Amino acid sequence: KMDDADVPMDGRKFVIPPSLRNSILGETRYNSSDFVDGRGVQNGLIGQLYGIDVYVSSNCPVIETAAENTAGDAIRAALLFHTDTMVLAEQMSVRSQTQYKQEYLATLYTADTLFGTKVVRPEAGFVLAVNG
Repeated sequence: KMDDADVPMDGRKFVIPPSLRNSILGETRYNSSDFVDGRGVQNGLIGQLYGIDVYVSSNCPVIETAAENTAGDAIRAALLFHTDTMVLAEQMSVRSQTQYKQEYLATLYTADTLFGTKVVRPEAGFVLAVNG
């Protein structure tokens, strides 16, 4: 589908939940240093599938609980996208302030920012449901 939409191969990413990572790393051909740039998997970027960088994130939400489906486990979202799919705009970078509060004998620390996100190329990103 991404190829039909002329989405470039360079810049494609695949974000998966930890449960899917365990399944992928259980595959000898994937985990072998012969198949992963001549080295073993060592960090959050767990390699590539078909030339697409694969990352693991615990931020992949649960779409359906085990009680809501017949898969026997929760269904979680995984995201396959190109870096041009969405943008982050930051109007104000992180600003921090401190103030000593004598009544509490402590320092109040506040940090804030102003940002927004927007999908600019929806055909270049997909949510996939995975057992997890």
